[in-house]
Amino acid sequence: MKKSMFQFTILPLILVICLTLSCTQQKEEVDAEADIAVINALYKQSTNAVKTGDVELYLSIFTEDAVVMPPGFPAAMGKEEIRPIIEGLFTAFDLELPYTVEEVEVLGDRAFVRSSWKYYVTPKESGETTISIGKELDVLKKHTDGSWNIYIQCYNYDASPN
Repeated sequence: MKKSMFQFTILPLILVICLTLSCTQQKEEVDAEADIAVINALYKQSTNAVKTGDVELYLSIFTEDAVVMPPGFPAAMGKEEIRPIIEGLFTAFDLELPYTVEEVEVLGDRAFVRSSWKYYVTPKESGETTISIGKELDVLKKHTDGSWNIYIQCYNYDASPN
C-alpha cells in the first residue's frame, strides 16, 4: 500500500514541481535576453542623442530621479539638475560618445551595466577635438511597460583627457 501511495501521489507531485521549476528557469532566461536587448538599444539611443545633440532624447534615457556622478564634480540629482549640464555641453560642443557594453546583469527590475567608451569632444568655436577614454557603471530600473532607464550613472576616465 505504501509503495502505491508513493507511486501515485508523491512521485507525480515531485515530477510536477521539477517541470514547473524547469519552465520558470527557461522563462527567466528568455526574459533576461529580452531585457538585455532593450538595454542595449537604450545605449545606442544615448550614443545617437549625444551625436545629434538632442537634449530631450538624451534625457529620456534617465529616470526622473536619476543620479549622475561625474569625476571631479558633485552628483547631479534628478533630471532637472542633469538638464542644464547637458544643454551646456550640447550647445558648446560637437560630441560623439560610442559605448561598448561590456556586461549586463539583470536582477528582476534592476540591472547593472558595465561599459567603456571613447568620448570625442570638439568645441564648436575652435574645432580641435579632444579624446577621452573611460568606463562606466550604471544601475538601471525597469518600468511596468518593460522599458529600462538609467537610475544611477557613475563614470571615470582611464587617464586625464588629452
